[in-house]
Amino acid sequence: MELVDLIKKNTTITTNNDDIFMIQITLDCGAINEKEGIHGYSHLLEHIKFHKSKNTKLYIENSGVVNAYTSKDVTSYYIKRNKEFMKDAIYHCIDIVYNTSFADVNLENEKKVVLEEMYTSRTRTEFFKSLLDTILEENNLYRNLIIGNKNDINNATKKSIKDYNDYFYHLSNSKIMCSCSSSQKPLLKRLLKKAITHYKVPLYAITPKKLYNTDKEECDFKRFNYSLVLQDCPTKKQNALYFVFKIPSKNDVEHLYVRFIQFILSNNNKHSLLFEHIRTKKGLIYNIISDIEVFEHFGMYSIGLNTSSNNCVQIIEDIFKIMNDYLFTKKKMTNSKFEKYKKDFVQRTNFDMTNNDTSFNFLSSLSDLPKKHKCNYTSFIKMIENMTLEEFISICNSTLNLNKMGCYVVSPLTSEKELTSAFINIIDKFKNEVQ
Repeated sequence: MELVDLIKKNTTITTNNDDIFMIQITLDCGAINEKEGIHGYSHLLEHIKFHKSKNTKLYIENSGVVNAYTSKDVTSYYIKRNKEFMKDAIYHCIDIVYNTSFADVNLENEKKVVLEEMYTSRTRTEFFKSLLDTILEENNLYRNLIIGNKNDINNATKKSIKDYNDYFYHLSNSKIMCSCSSSQKPLLKRLLKKAITHYKVPLYAITPKKLYNTDKEECDFKRFNYSLVLQDCPTKKQNALYFVFKIPSKNDVEHLYVRFIQFILSNNNKHSLLFEHIRTKKGLIYNIISDIEVFEHFGMYSIGLNTSSNNCVQIIEDIFKIMNDYLFTKKKMTNSKFEKYKKDFVQRTNFDMTNNDTSFNFLSSLSDLPKKHKCNYTSFIKMIENMTLEEFISICNSTLNLNKMGCYVVSPLTSEKELTSAFINIIDKFKNEVQ
């Protein structure tokens, strides 16, 4: 495939009405690609590339945004600048991602940075490891931690890192997302081609053989009804409950509906069901943390609540009762209430789209959908506006599968027996009611 065809295939351009230009380059290269001995390479390579750039500090000083992140299955780099600096931003982003001279890299310094990050995020890392160990199969690649492990990072060499780079960092393994004014589109396409040619970006992998985990294997939750893990904590320490549901992958249009479910159920504001019923009315929780992550093979919808140990059993029961009454059945979700939620969600989403970062990330998620599910922002909003209550109930039942969920409780283990028994009884009762 010629360069022009490859750019056309792997590039998505959206328009905005602001004076902002944004470019994001995302590579299929994350923790799931790392085999034994190279855990943490994707994240380490991101650090090397990002911090190597001489122009990054200049961007920040001039009110530009330059950043990067590594996830389970991708590494992404993005730049945001005023539209008059579009050429500069394109060239800089291409330079960061593809033009790395490993001879100039101070690898030991980068290792120190990652190891320090590993230490400071230890508690959070250990929590997620325990959670993933709970809900994922033992051989599931998504159990690989993004941060990696200490031994593999310490043993990394310039050659091993370069080999990893040469296998994944090429144009055919990249998705380029840009947002600009409509008048800039023709120039943008020309500049992309010039920058890619200027930096001699490889079109395909340089490393010829499969050195890494690249198989598109099924990555599933554990094959049992549900899971519960308890982690001990001091009696006086704040307790926490985390619920994780398996949801459709980023390749399935149904994962978009979970945004609406999250808005109704678990947003940390007075309008969500959990906030209204468990915090405002009963005062059982301090706050709600809610997140959606979608990957190549599956997605995760998580809900976290902070409380005291005396409230854990009551909260578990209340959460599933609320889900049963409003999401899985129409016991308490009236048509008028549902229409109000739809209206509020559309208004909130439209407002969020005025934030360049939020809108860019959302549009990027839409671009990940395969062609048969192609969806733009307008069609997504229409999907929500045209949804009936019956369709919503059906979607909730299909996307929030109780056979694919996990619960993680941080609480004194003196209550382990009580919590375990309560969890099993509550879930069994709830599942019977849903059926």
